[in-house]
Amino acid sequence: MSVLGLFFLFLFLGFDGNFAVRLSPKFAKNSVVFTDPQRVQREQVLSDAQEWAGRAKEALAVKAQAAQNEALEAEAEAKKATAALQREAQVAAEIGIEEEKAALWKDKIETSRRSLEDHRHRAEQEMMNVAQQQKEVQEAVQTFLDEETVRKTVSKEALERKREMETEIEMALEAKRKAEKALEATTLAEETAKAAAEAQAAAEMGVAEAEIKGKSFAVVPSGILMIFMTVAWHCDLWESGLA
Repeated sequence: MSVLGLFFLFLFLGFDGNFAVRLSPKFAKNSVVFTDPQRVQREQVLSDAQEWAGRAKEALAVKAQAAQNEALEAEAEAKKATAALQREAQVAAEIGIEEEKAALWKDKIETSRRSLEDHRHRAEQEMMNVAQQQKEVQEAVQTFLDEETVRKTVSKEALERKREMETEIEMALEAKRKAEKALEATTLAEETAKAAAEAQAAAEMGVAEAEIKGKSFAVVPSGILMIFMTVAWHCDLWESGLA
């Protein structure tokens, strides 16, 4: 119903003096209640707050979904890298690397896999934190709107609540940035694992050539060990930055 329709409805009901008294003492003393500029201002501010809250919730939902998708992609890539490293370890064992060194190689692969999984878990935890903060912001916005609906007034407290909600949104964005750093660290580990696979392939070719010439080699290339040390170093750097 339009504002003009409401005006005529209450104007019609206003002929009954008891009705005006039942509304409130203020309405009984002042018959021009629908032209109160303060009330119009309160209604406008409430409408603006509701619109702003809706936009904030939509933006948080989009960013949280994007961060979750990135975490899932990082998990898939980490699994592929782990599978590739396991295949390389199997090939190295088959071409005659000593059993003790093969076991050490597998241990390094398992350590790398656990490190990648730990990075993935940290990224997922960051996504959960973002979702929790989004929920808290939504609850704060809803509480704010409920209070404004009851009070229908504009005050300094309302502005302070708005600033608090903006701060909570900024915290959610900071959590997303930390999650992005975790994903970058995972990507770096995946690239290092790929380099390890290439180095292992080169080592296999060297061993095969040595076998053709009647020689046997059972030494793990030092370059591969250096690559895994680099992986551990980057993981330590990432954990220090996240902390």
